[in-house]
Amino acid sequence: MIGAHTMRRSSAARVGTVLLLASAWLAACAPKTPAPVPAPPVGVPPPPTRSVSGPESPAMANPDLVKVFTSRGFDAREEGAGVVIYLPTVYLFAFGKSDVDAQARTQLAEIATLLAEPMLAGRRITVEGHADGVGSRHYNQTLSEARARAVIAVLEAGGVAGDRLSSRAYGKDRPLEPNTVDGRDNPDGRARNRRVALVIENR
Repeated sequence: MIGAHTMRRSSAARVGTVLLLASAWLAACAPKTPAPVPAPPVGVPPPPTRSVSGPESPAMANPDLVKVFTSRGFDAREEGAGVVIYLPTVYLFAFGKSDVDAQARTQLAEIATLLAEPMLAGRRITVEGHADGVGSRHYNQTLSEARARAVIAVLEAGGVAGDRLSSRAYGKDRPLEPNTVDGRDNPDGRARNRRVALVIENR
């Protein structure tokens, strides 16, 4: 005869089994919590590319350009076409010659450095050739053109792009000083007329 103790133990075992099965069934039927979705990666923009030559400088206004050139000892003035640089402060060409002497080359090299700066990017330069009043109109026209081309060659050698440079010849038509005074020859005035002028054209 099975004792009461044994029956209680068997009953407890059955109850435990039922509870275990019920727990398993509830766990299987319970709604599953979805796994969290990772946030999309945030794009990081690449650092800005820096120019090898440094940041671009803004274009400089004509009055400021005049100040830059005059501070270097050049005769620069703002006129209708742009900024005009009268070169040099000393006499540029010998009589009847288009050769650029050593002193003028030094001045032109300094001007070429300024003309190549970003502040003048995109602005063209016209080199105006002039002559004194001695000789025929045709002779002086040809001579003044040769002088302009000689100066352009020096500026190109100093780093100014050739496609920014053009020439214009005036011969003896636009003297800076009188070629004669009271009907007499004016050698000092004629020397100043054997010149070029650089025009930094407006855009």
